[in-house]
Order: sequence, then C-alpha cells, then structure tokens
Amino acid sequence: MKIQAAVAGLLSLAGLASAADPSWHDLAITAPRYGRYLTRTASKDPFFWQADTAWELVHRLNKTSIDFYLKTRAEQGYNVVQTVLVSELDGTTRANFYGDLPFNNSDPTNPNEAYFELVDWTVDLAASYGLLIALVPTWGMYVNGGWHSTTPIFNESNAYEWGQYIGNRYPGLPKILGGDSNVQWSWNMSEVQAAYAEDPDQDLPSLLAPIEDTSSVWASMRAGLKESESSQGYESVVLYHPAGGWIVKPEVTPLAYGHNMLQDEEDRVSIDAVHVRSLVRYVAKSELNYILLLSF
Repeated sequence: MKIQAAVAGLLSLAGLASAADPSWHDLAITAPRYGRYLTRTASKDPFFWQADTAWELVHRLNKTSIDFYLKTRAEQGYNVVQTVLVSELDGTTRANFYGDLPFNNSDPTNPNEAYFELVDWTVDLAASYGLLIALVPTWGMYVNGGWHSTTPIFNESNAYEWGQYIGNRYPGLPKILGGDSNVQWSWNMSEVQAAYAEDPDQDLPSLLAPIEDTSSVWASMRAGLKESESSQGYESVVLYHPAGGWIVKPEVTPLAYGHNMLQDEEDRVSIDAVHVRSLVRYVAKSELNYILLLSF
C-alpha cells in the first residue's frame, strides 16, 4: 500500500541522514513502566504536563499565525500543545490554509506529503520554543462516528498502518488516541444530541443505538505507533482521550476532562482516586472547562 511505501521512504531517508535525531529529541518524554510520572527520555528529569489545546492548529492557521501562537504559549509557560492531524471540523474534506488535505482521495493509506510538510514545520518550530506537540492521530469520529455520526474511514488494518506512519515520522512526540470518544460508542450520537437540545429532561442513555466496540481499531493504531517508535529507540507516551461517562463508563481510562456539562457526570473518577488504585497508570486531566460565552 502507498502508506507502506511512504514509511519505507522515511526510514530510508533517516538512514541516509546518519539517523539524525529529530529537533524534539531532547524534549521527548516517556513514562517508566508501571510508573505514575512522566520524565524526559534523554535526561530522565521529571516532566510536568502543562498543555494548551489547539486542536485545529495545522488544519486552519498559516505559518505566521502558528508562529505567533506557539511563541506566545512558550512565553506563557506552557510546555505542550495538543493538536489534531485529522481534525474534527471537516478534517478530510476542508483543506488547510495552503490548500492541502491530510489524505489523497480520503484514503488513510495514502497520506498527502504536502499536508505533513506543514506538520513537520510546526513540530520543529515548537521544539525551537521548547514546546512538545502532542499529536492526536485522528479525531474519534473517523473511527466510530463520534458526536457527528460521521462515516468512519479507519479499520483495524489501515489504523495500524496509520499508526506506523505517524510513529515513524514523529517518534518521541506524545500521542493522544480517542479524539473525545470512548472505545464503546453509539452510532446515532448526532440524533441523541438533537433530542437533548429539544428536551434536556429526557433520559439520554435510553436514546442510544446499540453500543459497538471499536477497541480493536484503537488497539491496532496504538500497536502501529508503539512498534514504529520502539524501532527508533523511543518508548513513547500514548494517552487516550475519552468522552462522557453517561454513554459507557470509560473504565480503562477513568478520567476524561473537566468540562462536564451534565449533572449526572459529577461522579467522574478524580485523579486522586486513580492514583490510589493498585493498577498503576499515568493519567492526565486533558481538557478543563473552556470559557463559555453564555450571553453577549
């Protein structure tokens, strides 16, 4: 497949360049096996994840705006910026500022080199400011329909290839799977949201279509990431960004984020509760409450 040729090309070029380290090599982070805390891969220094979300960074902005944003965030004390490669807002059909889509013919096995040259430029620029770019390989809707009931484009096979491509191109950068969705998901979420907007008092779970399990697709993507990065000497951090617990409680990743909108989500597991569990895992509070403009 085309993506396999692209991966082979990346590896070949890396060899010709005498395996030069990427610009973010000294910034790369990892987590000790069965550990709770992050460290710099090279120095082993402790790392505190202080991130800002810029989900549409490479999808919407030009280089001047990207530079301004990254420079500002670095000056404000951030050390991570979280962004998406195949974004939520028309990510496969709306081109970036320079007219490029992430895939040719919406095919995940056929990435568009021009699109990823801008991603390359962005992660290198971020590294020059001391920032790590945490990459979301795809928003969840392209695996399970997400909140928009989108037709998925990923399956077990091409998700693995996609993970390999991203891992080979950006080894050592943290990755975030899930894209605001759970591995178990309903395909009629857009209808459920419309019903909730019309009548907020109804029982939302009762409106859900049968729940389907997409864990094998996410697991394949993770395997592609981990295997490709391990072959280059990196033990990367791969997180998962789940969604509302009223759909299916995300037991594997018990904390999604802070901007809960429903009263019955107040029982979400806290970070402190995760830390006292015998099953050791690292966990991040990935999205706090954004500023909501309730009136103008």
